[in-house]
Amino acid sequence: MNTEKAFINRVKQNVGRNRRWSAWVMCASIGALFSTSVLAATECPKVPVKDLGYPATPAWIPEHIFKSLGQPIINGKDNQGKPVHYPARGSTNLVNVFPPVVDHDFPTPTGELMLKDAKFWVRAQNRIFKVPHAVTGMYHCKMVAKRKDGAPGRATANLYTDAIVVNHDTHKFQGDQNVMESSVTDLVYTATCKGAGFSWERKPDEKFEWESKWENGVPSIEMLDNCHWIHNVAFWTPPDDNPNDKFKDPAVLRPTSAESANPKKSVPHDNPDNLPWKRKADSNNQ
Repeated sequence: MNTEKAFINRVKQNVGRNRRWSAWVMCASIGALFSTSVLAATECPKVPVKDLGYPATPAWIPEHIFKSLGQPIINGKDNQGKPVHYPARGSTNLVNVFPPVVDHDFPTPTGELMLKDAKFWVRAQNRIFKVPHAVTGMYHCKMVAKRKDGAPGRATANLYTDAIVVNHDTHKFQGDQNVMESSVTDLVYTATCKGAGFSWERKPDEKFEWESKWENGVPSIEMLDNCHWIHNVAFWTPPDDNPNDKFKDPAVLRPTSAESANPKKSVPHDNPDNLPWKRKADSNNQ
């Protein structure tokens, strides 16, 4: 059984790993691309090289996210026509939500790729919740690379993206020369991610629901090689145990005076969620 599960997980990890670089980045980066002799000399096959490993796919931790939601008060079934806001006021940070990835292999590039030539970015195309909907938030990820052979030196990259607005910024590593001029296949990376300034909203008639599909991970770290293939480096997935089974809507329904006077028209218990309890890049890589 464990063997079958491991095989299924490997198949899932292989889905959508490689894609072609998008046209908008090709245009924006063409000057930088052709200014390097490395890219000019790279011979690129028509199909990508098969990855020797798999992206890192740790699961985000719902317990810590749930605590960050607070316990908003719903004033009447329709919340007086206002959206339900999580947390009740302001925003919250997602701390200790995304487990670190430690000493993981980089994806296998198509063609030669030194770390100094690779581009990285964070995607936030998916969401932690289906409902409520994120209205503010940023993802920040830090990557640290080092050589597999234990040679001294390291390089770092700081990545970020808005959780709502698509961000097309790419980033490069900076650091010691012996690491920067190493092939990514001779390196391992450690990655840490966190969320900052998050808030969510839902309409009063919408039902609270976590994302539960494995393939809809967020955030996702991606890499571009010299042959314009995009690789999934790491992405944080929903946990295997569906969080919808354990973590219900923390918002508390407070009936209005009219609803309290006429309980037949007030149904706070009808909804238990109200109780406190390698691919080719297309036209847009995001």
